[in-house]
Amino acid sequence: MSLNRVLHIFLIAYLACTALTHDFDDTIAVVGAGYSGLSAAFTLVKKGYTNVEIYESQGEVGGYVYSVDYNNVAHDLATYALTPAYWKFQEAMKSIGVGFCELDVAIVQTNSTPVSVPFEKWMAAYWAAKVPNPLNLVRKVSTQVSTYVEVWKKLFNMDFIDTSTKRTNRLFPLKTNDVDVLAQFSMPMKDFVALHKLDLLEPLFIQATDSQAYGPYDTTPALYYMVWFPPNLFNGEENTVPCGTYNSMQSMAEHMAEWLKSKGVTFHMNTKVTKISRATDGSSPSLLEEGVATPKLFDTIISTNKLPSANRAEVVTPLLPKEREAADTYEELQMFSALLETNRSDAIPTTGFLMVDADAIIAHDPNTGFWGCLNAERRGGYSDENAILSSDTVTRVSAIYYYTERANNERIDFSLDEKIQQVKTNLATWDSATWTNLTSRTFGGYFQRWRTPDVMGQKPWNLADIQGEGDVYYVNSAACGFESVGHVFDCADNLIKDFF
Repeated sequence: MSLNRVLHIFLIAYLACTALTHDFDDTIAVVGAGYSGLSAAFTLVKKGYTNVEIYESQGEVGGYVYSVDYNNVAHDLATYALTPAYWKFQEAMKSIGVGFCELDVAIVQTNSTPVSVPFEKWMAAYWAAKVPNPLNLVRKVSTQVSTYVEVWKKLFNMDFIDTSTKRTNRLFPLKTNDVDVLAQFSMPMKDFVALHKLDLLEPLFIQATDSQAYGPYDTTPALYYMVWFPPNLFNGEENTVPCGTYNSMQSMAEHMAEWLKSKGVTFHMNTKVTKISRATDGSSPSLLEEGVATPKLFDTIISTNKLPSANRAEVVTPLLPKEREAADTYEELQMFSALLETNRSDAIPTTGFLMVDADAIIAHDPNTGFWGCLNAERRGGYSDENAILSSDTVTRVSAIYYYTERANNERIDFSLDEKIQQVKTNLATWDSATWTNLTSRTFGGYFQRWRTPDVMGQKPWNLADIQGEGDVYYVNSAACGFESVGHVFDCADNLIKDFF
């Protein structure tokens, strides 16, 4: 395949990194020093790459999603603590000499009395869970979810904005003295595990709330975050945690950053980001930088008028969840634009890889020769992906379908023609045979969007609408994507090489 075609491959950042061959000499840039970026850089370093740079606009590591007010007291929480992403991050920390006490999960119950469940046992149950027939499961728990939505509304304040950063907090704070309302609802662990495993939590909440305005962070906080992590989660004896005692996710991320620096990874902190403005007449927003021309690629994208007008850091009134999702993407577009500027001393080379967040598009711009990555889909699918895919510069898209079945860790082989035909004929069905092969989260929200709208409560995408002039295939777009991680890396390595 010619490199003159814009190649968009939906991959998690570190998965894309690991697919590269070791003779790739260009700079590999990672945008964002949160868990996604640190994990990407860590994987690259472990695989022997020495040309890694991390760009962070906010000037600190660890991200902004790890704290929440609990009864008006700030606690450190982990957005991904119930997922393989955090689990693998901890494994990465252990591999560089950081020890951990056994992690206990404290489940908030009536009167906030915690019941400890060993984290390892929870994870073991997660992986071992049998996935029932999805349709029966949906019918079984839809009433429960509807009930839980009401509980969730009582527990979480959707209008919360962090006054120090003006950022909308993705983990909504519990209202004072409302913790015991959790006693009004309970879901059997096996049902919760099955829903989580099938990536059905978000669609069920959408169905229950009769709205598509809620993104994944907003629709499932009570299910995801009914598990409460006490502030001393990472505390331990000095001999148990040889590299120091970690009392927060932030400090652990900082330690990872220091380790990466010791291995030669360059951090560009407080990287200048282009500003966003909207014309007073309400026309399309634009990216502006004094004395710097905005790259054509982003002029095209922004001209679609599908993205919000305000930088999230400047938001002073609550955004709808959909706008919050798009604002995240918009920030990353700003960063991408800034890094493409050739007259800035900290600009990365015009050839290289740019990794943005956990779900991303790897892009090659034939006009500049730049290989990069746009975060368009945003896990939940509410930033208008079509707006980006239909823009003039990135219309020619081609990628690969790939699927790993988590239960047996075996690759399911399809030629591209067979796979695209399967998408067209089978994804609208909900029969057991289809689900036997499609139970992994590795396709994440993208795969679910093609399901039947009457069951999922969502309008399925029309594949033809997003094909543009090329073909659109999806690859392993999990929210976290660590399932069968070694196997996926090996397969991705072979698949990417096919394009080079």
